Amino acid sequence: MPILTIRKERFWELIGRSLLDSELSNLLHNLGMDVEEISPDSFRVEYNPNRPDYSSPTGIARAAQGLLGVKLGLPRYSLSPAKTYVKVDPKVRDVRPYIVGAIVRGLKLDSQKIEELIAMQEDLHWILGRDRKKVAIGLHDLDALKPPFRYIAAKGDEYAFIPLGSWRKMTLNEILTKHEKGLKYGHLVKDKPRYPLILDSRGEVLSFPPIINSVLTELSPKTKNIFIDITGLDLDALHKTLNIITTTLHDMGGRIEQVRIIYPDRVLVTPNYKTKRWKIKIEYVNSLLGLNLSSLEISKALKKMRHGVKIDRKTIIVTPPPYRVD
Repeated sequence: MPILTIRKERFWELIGRSLLDSELSNLLHNLGMDVEEISPDSFRVEYNPNRPDYSSPTGIARAAQGLLGVKLGLPRYSLSPAKTYVKVDPKVRDVRPYIVGAIVRGLKLDSQKIEELIAMQEDLHWILGRDRKKVAIGLHDLDALKPPFRYIAAKGDEYAFIPLGSWRKMTLNEILTKHEKGLKYGHLVKDKPRYPLILDSRGEVLSFPPIINSVLTELSPKTKNIFIDITGLDLDALHKTLNIITTTLHDMGGRIEQVRIIYPDRVLVTPNYKTKRWKIKIEYVNSLLGLNLSSLEISKALKKMRHGVKIDRKTIIVTPPPYRVD
């Protein structure tokens, strides 16, 4: 089970108020988490993998605001239309066939927030990505790059770049045999005739997914704009992962911009926040819970869980937020 350590000061900032330790403990339990430890400056919680939106302090705080009544109902996320694209090489179909992306602008990062993003990335790799096999995430300093981008399948000696954790250029073959991440995750691509690679318009390497990113695009406190790439084997899982990451970055102060993904046979625009709407009979809710709640009481409870709610006579129409992928 994934565990997060969160500084209290950071959490108070996110939820808009401070809490006593007893109040904090009750709140976290009501959110479905196990409290591992509460110290004077921080707390540790274990969350269920069926709530991947809890993979960051921002995600937990967003849910906490609902229970505390600070913010109720469906969060609103605006999407700026795509200004750039990723062109997908037909050859990746037999290697790592899917990619989605987004741009987030106007961020104010510091070392703590970057640590939160990296921890969220690794938790999502495990929860939704099956240890990067199904989903792999890249977060890049956009200002170090020149869009548009290409997602290609390359030979092992065709490109070289400086990967994170190294000081020299390495070919893809060298990364797989000599780099720590290549040795750990190389089995995911070693049986392929070519390897997946993401390039900008200058031919600079962003990422060798699902292995390692380039040092060129490493995030720092100076980073203001981020390009997100998510590659993998399951397109639905990629969309879900992108929704969690982009809504989190939005709630950290960023503005989300869509990206066109140009496949050989279709064009996607990502992220896409269209979610299912659920219709539930009030009578069914009460029979399931063994209660006699009014439609307004049910509506209030759902809004505390940050859902959008409409009442249509004896039916409640529920719209979940885009980060609720469970």
